[in-house]
Amino acid sequence: MLIDMKTLLDEATKKGYCVPAPSVFNALTIETAFSRAVKVHSPVILNAGGPLDFEFLAETAKFYSRRNPEVPVALNLDHGDDFEQAMRAIRAGFTSVMLDKSSAPFEENIRETKEVVHAAHIVGVSVEAELGCVGFGRLSDAAKGNIIDFLSDHDPHQRGVYGKMLTAGMQGYGDKLEEYMILFGSAGQW
Repeated sequence: MLIDMKTLLDEATKKGYCVPAPSVFNALTIETAFSRAVKVHSPVILNAGGPLDFEFLAETAKFYSRRNPEVPVALNLDHGDDFEQAMRAIRAGFTSVMLDKSSAPFEENIRETKEVVHAAHIVGVSVEAELGCVGFGRLSDAAKGNIIDFLSDHDPHQRGVYGKMLTAGMQGYGDKLEEYMILFGSAGQW
């Protein structure tokens, strides 16, 4: 069952489990992700980005979703470059988009992220945004404005160091953020 990532993560949070998010590039990687999700009874987030054929990936994800309706799945544009790319993914059938404008000036990042959120939410698509580095104050300002569904960690020194991040970089965020925090760099096996 193809659903948006926010709905998928709301359910995972409520029931206390994590959701794997493999990168997919073609029919084989999508089929493999579904096969593994069926085997371990897990939902899955299919991450796709870059210069891929969004229409083909969306149709392939829909095909396997119809074949495996017991698998909750979100199709997510991963590290989208700009508004136009996010809109291409949404038109193709992606259920979530991630906008990565972290290299842009903060104000430009926020402006373009708001534009993507406005358009995406009209059609029920959730949005993840990489706004900057965790722990520098500006992220909580953006989150207070409720402009995004998810925040991403942009600090490469913290990737994969979840316990330390929660104690060193994330103190106080739990009572301020209602959005999900996406952390990169897991070395675990799915």
